[in-house]
Amino acid sequence: MSSTVVIVTDPPSNDTSSHQYETVPNEEGAEGAEETERIIHRVEKRFNRSDIIRDIVNGLADGLTVPFALSAGLSSLGNRHLVILGCLAQLAASTISKVIGEWATSKAAEQHFWLERNNEILEVKNNIEAEIQEMIDAMQPYEIDAQALAPIIEKLSNDPEKFVDFRMKFESDIRKPDPARFLSSLIIGTSYFVSGLIPLIPYFFIRDSILGLYISSGVTFACFILFGYVKSLYAYPSKAIWGAMQSIFVGFFAAVSAYGFVLLVKHHDDLFEFM
Repeated sequence: MSSTVVIVTDPPSNDTSSHQYETVPNEEGAEGAEETERIIHRVEKRFNRSDIIRDIVNGLADGLTVPFALSAGLSSLGNRHLVILGCLAQLAASTISKVIGEWATSKAAEQHFWLERNNEILEVKNNIEAEIQEMIDAMQPYEIDAQALAPIIEKLSNDPEKFVDFRMKFESDIRKPDPARFLSSLIIGTSYFVSGLIPLIPYFFIRDSILGLYISSGVTFACFILFGYVKSLYAYPSKAIWGAMQSIFVGFFAAVSAYGFVLLVKHHDDLFEFM
């Protein structure tokens, strides 16, 4: 069974503005059509794991650092109630800002997508030959010539909507925003809040803020190892252990910096008399 393809030929000598497109039999037949379908509908995915689990892990891993550093800094003041209230306020503010910020970002991305798509539709309707040539030019660095693209060009030329979708995805790298993106931000924000409570747990039961800091440090560093390792598994499985070590380093550095800064201010409050 044979089909037809579009072959791009050189323009006549008196016309250098465009190429000519000829319809010729495709000897590969159904096999070529199937290959075309595979190319058009191919979707690249970075991760095969559940997106929900990924969002939970990311939220848990990110939520440890700032609350732990803040609790360490405030604990140097010797008031566990101040530690608890300060960290809860920070957690609430950070969680809300994460969710609202992600919502605003997703709305902006959606508006950009539809603006670009409408522009592409107009360009395809007004000058499809130029758009086809742009597609051919974009594939040249990959050593894919016009003849190899002919089956794809033919199929897409018969469906302007798919032509636009193809160009936006594979040439402009502009993809339609995921409607579940806001839900993803809610999951991350909730996980962030829950994770941020972990460094605070000892302060709820221990009156001595310094002792609470020691216990909080042990619990939090254990969580840094666990969450950092699992988070790295989703991005760089071969470097998961290194990812866990990085999480510990960041958390330790942040906590020491916060503790030292607050302690410095506490013992040198004369530096801030002008306030």
